[in-house]
Amino acid sequence: MYTRGNLRLHFLRIRPFSLHLSPLHQNHSSEGIAAPSVFFLLLCLAAANFFRIGCQLVLTAWSAVQITGRPESVGHVLLVSSATNLTLSPLIGAFVDRCTRKKPLVLAGHFGIAVCGATPHMLALALPHAAPFFSLVITAFLSSVSGIVLACTMDYFVKQAIAAASRTRKLALINTVSQSTLIVGTAFGGYLVSYASWRDAFLLIGGCGLVLASFSGCLLPSLIFEARERRSSHHVGPALYWKHPRLFVIASCSALAFAVGQVTNTLLPAFVSLDLKFSGTRYSLIEAAWSIGALSASAVLAKVAKDRSGPIHRELLVILVISGLLCLVPRLSALTALLAIHLALGVGFAVVRVRAEVRFLTECPTHLLARFRANSVFLSSAVSAIVFISPSVSHDVGVPALYSLLSAAIAVSATMLIRFTRPRQAQRSTRQSVAKLPSETMTSDE
Repeated sequence: MYTRGNLRLHFLRIRPFSLHLSPLHQNHSSEGIAAPSVFFLLLCLAAANFFRIGCQLVLTAWSAVQITGRPESVGHVLLVSSATNLTLSPLIGAFVDRCTRKKPLVLAGHFGIAVCGATPHMLALALPHAAPFFSLVITAFLSSVSGIVLACTMDYFVKQAIAAASRTRKLALINTVSQSTLIVGTAFGGYLVSYASWRDAFLLIGGCGLVLASFSGCLLPSLIFEARERRSSHHVGPALYWKHPRLFVIASCSALAFAVGQVTNTLLPAFVSLDLKFSGTRYSLIEAAWSIGALSASAVLAKVAKDRSGPIHRELLVILVISGLLCLVPRLSALTALLAIHLALGVGFAVVRVRAEVRFLTECPTHLLARFRANSVFLSSAVSAIVFISPSVSHDVGVPALYSLLSAAIAVSATMLIRFTRPRQAQRSTRQSVAKLPSETMTSDE
């Protein structure tokens, strides 16, 4: 099955899940590991991690505003995270691919989150005269590095634990649970900042990292991947897309869907509060509509999704639709219309992200998983950076105009990808037709 590497999984009998799985044999029939207990473990880890992410998002944004007194400081912290992803993700992805043992990297990622949670207090003790915002920036940097390590490494476990035949449904289930715990974590983070100082609140993030590291160390099976790849051919960064253009299209689909979400996160608060003069309660309802749409779409995919992914044009067409809906947002003033359109945006976002994730895990060569995951992080971070700085570089442009400009850019990008993929799909169909000709000729001769 794996022409460029040798994958070995070693599982021990572990309580309370009682895991006992045989090693993965190298044959063409084994697409993954049919292990409900391992999948349940991955589901629990994803749920706990996204609860932590939800808390951390609120803590970071609230702390930035409280420390500086300026709302634009939130964008500055997010830019630090995006810059970290842009500069370090290709290197970290290559490092993860080169490492034979993957489980220690997962533990290192979770332990990095634990250190991240303790960083504000540690810097306050070590550098008492340092600016609090500096501590927050260092915390965001460490969190981004740890997140890249986790994202690149966990793909190996997910791809091997979930068979290709059920990958769409199970990834949709993971997305459903993750979105649910993300919402719970966001709500809990808002509650936490009301009763604790920002440094003490970050200790919860560190505690989550320690808990996840402990559970991963005790329950996560060991995974060893020996990549038979010469160092001279060990390419790094987006240049890999020259040899794997289809993976570029898949990553671009995911990045464009992510761009729709980032445009909403960046522009919706100002539009609701300044242009529409809505209250914070109405803003929360609109944000909740997006989450409900994403949850509903993921739940439906988990139940009825087919194993065959179909042409990638479907995802690109969904992106065109949601970019058009995004352009309509500043033209609406009724709360019900805004709720409906953000519900639809959440549905489209979840559909594209889940389908793109399935395509990525199915089509990406195993020995390149971390590097292409890092490239996907690179693309999403580049898109995020553009969205984050757009209000700062366009002082004379209002929020409605920015909505139109950014949604048009997303639509144009999706259209270009459709034009780019059509010739390749036509060539693939032609090759398949030619391959069928000999058998059809033999049948007619008989």
